[in-house]
Amino acid sequence: PEGIKQRIQERWANLPKEEKLAKTRVQFLRRNYKMTQEMYDEELAEQEDVCDICKHPETHKYQGVIVQMAVDHDHSCCPGNITCGECRRGILCDDCNSGIGYFNDDITLLYAAIEYLEKWQLKKKEPLQGDD
Repeated sequence: PEGIKQRIQERWANLPKEEKLAKTRVQFLRRNYKMTQEMYDEELAEQEDVCDICKHPETHKYQGVIVQMAVDHDHSCCPGNITCGECRRGILCDDCNSGIGYFNDDITLLYAAIEYLEKWQLKKKEPLQGDD
């Protein structure tokens, strides 16, 4: 058994970086979201290969390679990072996924943030006092 483990570790160490990332991603999707890479690819294609919120492709990189977008899920069903697979929502870029995560999926808080931004956008457009 020890020789087998060592051979597996050596084989893994000799894999190209891209292949290691792909294999790790397959395991991650299966473990955390109960989905295959093919399922992920199909869902992303349905979104036209862009984030379901901002409609842009992913730009974040890990070790020089653009990362795959995040699978979003309903945290009220499955708190944490591992899901039952039934509460998956869309596929999001890192920025949008982090953004709604920081707002704890709270719609009221997101609306409050929109109102805040709108208020300050309007104030920017108002003329200064005394400008006529």
